[in-house]
Amino acid sequence: MIANLRYFGALLIILVLDVACGVCWTGVRASIIPASHNEGSEFNFASFKIINGFLDTGKRFIDGFSGLPKQFGTYIAMKRRIKDDGMESLSYSDFKFMERTGDDFLKCIRITLLGCLSPELVAYSYVIIPAISSQNPWAWNTLPSSFDRAKDKDTRDKAMIQRRQIASLHAMDKLMERQYADVYNNKEKVKHTSQISKIVKGLTSSDVSLESAMKELKPLFGKTKNTIQDIRRVNKGTMSLDIRQMPWPVVRDLCKSIGVDGVPNIFFLRRLNKGDLGRYFDNLRKSDRHIALIGVDALDDREIVDACFERGIGNNNKRKISDMRKDMNEWLSLVDQFSTQKMSTSKPKPSKVIYNEQNVRLALSALHTARNLRQSNFAHPMRALCGGKD
Repeated sequence: MIANLRYFGALLIILVLDVACGVCWTGVRASIIPASHNEGSEFNFASFKIINGFLDTGKRFIDGFSGLPKQFGTYIAMKRRIKDDGMESLSYSDFKFMERTGDDFLKCIRITLLGCLSPELVAYSYVIIPAISSQNPWAWNTLPSSFDRAKDKDTRDKAMIQRRQIASLHAMDKLMERQYADVYNNKEKVKHTSQISKIVKGLTSSDVSLESAMKELKPLFGKTKNTIQDIRRVNKGTMSLDIRQMPWPVVRDLCKSIGVDGVPNIFFLRRLNKGDLGRYFDNLRKSDRHIALIGVDALDDREIVDACFERGIGNNNKRKISDMRKDMNEWLSLVDQFSTQKMSTSKPKPSKVIYNEQNVRLALSALHTARNLRQSNFAHPMRALCGGKD
């Protein structure tokens, strides 16, 4: 352990010396080499930028490490409040804070275990790389949230909106590709043609009514061959996201749309992408239950914007907060309406169709993304290619 700490200390000293040498060399070069007024200004600006970046990185590390004890202390206090007053005593912001702190705790454990196995990898992945790319809003995302900043989060959110729209386009492209692929027999082609027809009807009717769109998509997220174990998961509310029929490239695109880069589309390794998606929608389920418990009206304006963004519901500056609240109420209602809530376990092999609530959430999020895509400037080139039509 002491050897590892010494190793980390040595790496940090090397990093500091490297930045300091870069600053000194820039200053010396600016003073020795004859330069015009503009070139000297560029050298001075470069020196300032390096120094400012170094100071900003140091401050971020100090704020990140000093904020962890306070964060975990607040988490413990909230746990006590839940024990005394119940979950309804937490606001939506408090609930998300506890969720985020739980993720940060797992990140700390992962970094600690990885540090015991390979301190070099931890130093490069969690110290050096974020330090030399501190302006990248994704650079600090692997560390606990106390290292993050609101400006970086806003930048990532804007990127995620476009990533979601790109994922929806890629998904339709892959479905069309499978429809016309030669490897499928006629039966498979008929099946895929039927699925695409339902998806197109659902997407085109989403602007008019999400309920009618969900009725078109309902056969796609129903499961007919279910077991007693599946029914028990339904009754406990622990069904997991079922995306076995989804093409692997689309799975990775969806990971990017939720802020996770995902792993390459390599056999076995790509299953990690499904795990990331499953955890994201598990958190959505818990979030839905908490909002249903405290009521949508209990969320303030900032909270309702965050809740809508998390689900892919349109939340740009042109929309009214009242409209977002209606969309949030509709989301909760449709999830409840199209999901199988309770089933009997009396039969050894139940034949009733199970409508997975997690797949219902995925379908709703896709419909909202498609609606946002049609209304965004991002889709303008496609509308132009289609003669001004969606």
